[in-house]
Amino acid sequence: MKHTILSIALLVLTALLCEAKEYCVYTIYGKVTCGENNRTVRVKEYIDEDEFVTIHDGGCLILYDEKNNKGRRIALKEIGRQRIKVLVERADDNCMENFMSFGKKLISTLISGKTPTNTGRDMSSQGGSYRADDDNEVLLASVANHYSRSRSGNTPEVEYPITFTLKDSNGAVATRIDSNELYTIGVTNGSSEFLFVNALLIRPDGSKVLLLPIDTGNSCCAHLCIPPYSSVDFTQYARFISAPAGAEIIVIASPVEVDFSILYRDFDTVNADKSAKPTTKLGCIIQHYEAEE
Repeated sequence: MKHTILSIALLVLTALLCEAKEYCVYTIYGKVTCGENNRTVRVKEYIDEDEFVTIHDGGCLILYDEKNNKGRRIALKEIGRQRIKVLVERADDNCMENFMSFGKKLISTLISGKTPTNTGRDMSSQGGSYRADDDNEVLLASVANHYSRSRSGNTPEVEYPITFTLKDSNGAVATRIDSNELYTIGVTNGSSEFLFVNALLIRPDGSKVLLLPIDTGNSCCAHLCIPPYSSVDFTQYARFISAPAGAEIIVIASPVEVDFSILYRDFDTVNADKSAKPTTKLGCIIQHYEAEE
């Protein structure tokens, strides 16, 4: 009887171990196809690890491992046709290499006595306690704090290194904004984490416009997620921009998924209400633009 129970247990364990993993498609950049018929991969569909996918030039597939390792995102960027399982294994290897590379830089920096720019430290925490408030409210307070200090000439250090470009329809980087031109926002994530990004246009009269769309219905910004050490041009969200002289664009990068529409709130009021709270980790860039004559 004991042998029978043990045999059954071993069979069940073997079946569980042999069961193929399944991933949820979190977001897609560029063109990614699947299977022999090269069907287009869709966001939110589930895909088996034994499935073959083709990542075309400039494409990236981000998977969400919700069943086997909750909360884990995996960025697949290798161009060509390959099995999902192989791509995931290679992505894990690349992630470890990036981590080791950053670790060496961190150790070197500590030995030299300099403060590294990406250590996991809250960027302006000055002591006190912090409890898990709503992520959206904390993000708003952080951006308002950063904006206020930047305007006074005291630009704070940011946690996540990002760069930002605004490109016209010819692919040239814009320094002025022409209301008759179609612009594409490009962001580079220089950190070791997945970041959610958006760009906020602030006009001289105080009015604001988010330049990348938000999915308020699903409280989700997966389509604005950029993998570690990656650059994304949001060509699918190219748009006309109405910005008078003196307009500013703030590019925000958050390590947690947030509803960026909260940034429409008045920053001055936020600073008054949240002045005692430490800011959260974020990446933030402010660029000034002049209107075309």
